[in-house]
Parts: sequence; C-alpha cells; structure tokens
Amino acid sequence: MRLRINWVLVLLVVVAMFVCGWTALGQRQVVTPTQWEYTVKHTGTIEKTPTVLNELGAQGWELVNVTHEGWAYFKRQKR
Repeated sequence: MRLRINWVLVLLVVVAMFVCGWTALGQRQVVTPTQWEYTVKHTGTIEKTPTVLNELGAQGWELVNVTHEGWAYFKRQKR
C-alpha cells in the first residue's frame, strides 16, 4: 500500500513538472533587440539651446549627453 502511494506521488510530481514546463515553453517570446539611431547637434549660444532641444524632443529624440563645447548627443528608437 505504501509503495502504491509513493508511485502516485511520483506520478503527480512528474505531471506537475511537465505541465509547468509546457506552459513556460508556450509563453516564451522572441525578443528582438532595440535598434537606435543617433544624431549630434551643436546647440550654439545659450539662447539657442532650448529651441534646439525642444525641436528635437518633438521629433522623438532623447538627449543623451551634452559637452562643454555645446555639442548635444541624441538617440531615438529606429522607426
């Protein structure tokens, strides 16, 4: 009788593992890496900087870095 209970438990564990594994495989999705495009703009004078940043932001560009010389680096997801 005890041997029969052990086999039933083993069978239940194997079935549970199969079901969990099967659903995990079914949920796997293929993820493609995000592709980016980049641009560099010279913002010029301090008065011109907000205008340049606002224009590029409206086009979907994200500011990544700014240098002391006034160069601004942008990126956005490729369309």
